[in-house]
Amino acid sequence: MIFTKEWLEKAGVRAIKTVAQTATATIGTSALISEVNWIAVASASAVAGLLSLLFSIHGLPELTTTTEIEAVTEVEMVTNLADLTVTELRALAKEYGIAGYSKMIKSMLIDAVSEKIAEVRNTAEED
Repeated sequence: MIFTKEWLEKAGVRAIKTVAQTATATIGTSALISEVNWIAVASASAVAGLLSLLFSIHGLPELTTTTEIEAVTEVEMVTNLADLTVTELRALAKEYGIAGYSKMIKSMLIDAVSEKIAEVRNTAEED
């Protein structure tokens, strides 16, 4: 899920910085403070802030280090597997060719399937 608390914080800070930079640049185009078109400043700044948030949906460099992505993916995977029933986990284990799956308890199935998924992912990344 992209809209985590951390994502919201980082995207919000990024948007506020963008708004401030746009306002500064727009105000800077006027020679005197009395000549500032405040409606244009507000409008340009609001649009810049919105665009910043939209670009953040595509990806936040502040958030997307490989380690963070892998950590989030692993946690989400284990959480999703934990939501499955033992029957569903056994079906996955059978599909992945995990030996002895029929005698495993839920926690063992989650570990075995998680390891197999990581193994398959690593193999795919090497290709």
